[in-house]
Amino acid sequence: MSRWGVYIAVVTLLLLVAPGLVSGQEVDEVKYAVMSNGSDALIPLLFLSYWPYCPPLSGIDCNNATTGEVLGGSSYLLYFNGSRLYLLNFTPAFTTLYPNYTSLLDLHLHGARFINGSWYLNITFYPPMAEVSGVYRFNPSKFCIEPTNISWFQLSTGEIKDEIDGWRIELQSKSFENWDYANVSDIWVTMSKTALRWSPGPTEVVNSSVFPIYFILKKGKQVWNITLLYLNLNTTREDFTGPAKAYWFPKNVEIANVTVCRSANVEFPITALRVDGVYRGRRGVILVVNYEVLSPKTRPWKPLNNTLVPNLVSYYLFYVSKDGPYFLSDYPEEPVVKFEDGFWRFKLHLWNGSVENVTFNPASLNKPNVSPVEVPNVSIEWASVRAGNLTVSYPAEFLGYSWGCNYTLEIQNRKILRVLPYVPFAVGVNGRFYPLFKPAKVTSQPVPPKVDLNFTTAMSTTLGKTTAKTICGPGFMVILAVAAIVLKRLRKWGE
Repeated sequence: MSRWGVYIAVVTLLLLVAPGLVSGQEVDEVKYAVMSNGSDALIPLLFLSYWPYCPPLSGIDCNNATTGEVLGGSSYLLYFNGSRLYLLNFTPAFTTLYPNYTSLLDLHLHGARFINGSWYLNITFYPPMAEVSGVYRFNPSKFCIEPTNISWFQLSTGEIKDEIDGWRIELQSKSFENWDYANVSDIWVTMSKTALRWSPGPTEVVNSSVFPIYFILKKGKQVWNITLLYLNLNTTREDFTGPAKAYWFPKNVEIANVTVCRSANVEFPITALRVDGVYRGRRGVILVVNYEVLSPKTRPWKPLNNTLVPNLVSYYLFYVSKDGPYFLSDYPEEPVVKFEDGFWRFKLHLWNGSVENVTFNPASLNKPNVSPVEVPNVSIEWASVRAGNLTVSYPAEFLGYSWGCNYTLEIQNRKILRVLPYVPFAVGVNGRFYPLFKPAKVTSQPVPPKVDLNFTTAMSTTLGKTTAKTICGPGFMVILAVAAIVLKRLRKWGE
């Protein structure tokens, strides 16, 4: 090509791109919502950049344009755990769930709902030249998702709250729109007054090229500003190459790679435990633990969707003092417990069919010598009761355990609601936790030492005689073993 040819080509190129060389002409729109369950929040965010509609060779001067066009945009999902902000990267999970696609260009969150302790997300993924939609369960403790086989319209609305851990949420620029059931903040900003002529939204002219997008948490006179990202309002069409030029996230925003949750291989039968009765004395507490051995009614290969039925129901009696827990015994029906005149009095249904009245004095007990354990900080609820200077804590939910597995099953309405990292069924004594059961084949076994209860009066309903007995020794264990087999029965659970 001759020198004149090169010159003509360069001039032609400059004429084509000249209308877009003006900086600061863009209008940026950012929509976001803070979808909180009261303790943490999901934050969908949509960024769009508008420019005046003045294509090359159209004869339209960009400074006199009357309409705008979208030059670029992207959407994100952030997670706020009450103290830290995470930018969720769904590419690892998407490419695992859909191996036919090797990359993920974008995603859009249609809605998020918090139902029965779990987040459900309605997401459309956008790989190149395609889209994939579905409802997924999100586990923020592991940053993982799993697909569900339910429709978004089958889900309840859940509850979206306007606070996080007691801090009231205030949006930057509240609009009339909703993101599912959450309020939306919609911000339009530019540095050019000329842009007001063609901008498609209610745009504010700002005097700085760096503009923060944020929401505010308030508690009394305290104010906490949570910045989501910073906009760069001083770009041109030529250097607008996507997120690297248009905006950036704060340094304290951590990228979290979202993976696919591993389905638990639940082995049956499982042991399910719950504290059904709590009784306070002067220096100790009696716990009555509902102990059930559960099996699936049907479809054992789908444990999370199964109705579980009990094969054996019994009640374990524990005494808890400042030294730790003691195991008293187990019974086929819930004991009647009273604390009177400084003594514990029990009415016990024994495995041989008799009913016995027992007086228990813990004053002569030796230390149980049970070692404390670490309890992981996972989302189960703990209840507590005080007796004098003693604070006793215990799990408030029905927890299940499969033999040989390192996870805990949370059970509600006769179904496994979710799978958690292994949490021992333990009792807290002034902040130190002691296990009540240890995993064993098929069923779990008590950890604390056994305390022999001496019957001061015995009223046998089987023979109509009054006898004095002591529950201890190998003979009783044989009775237990035989009775456990004979008394196995199906019984409505939860009624």
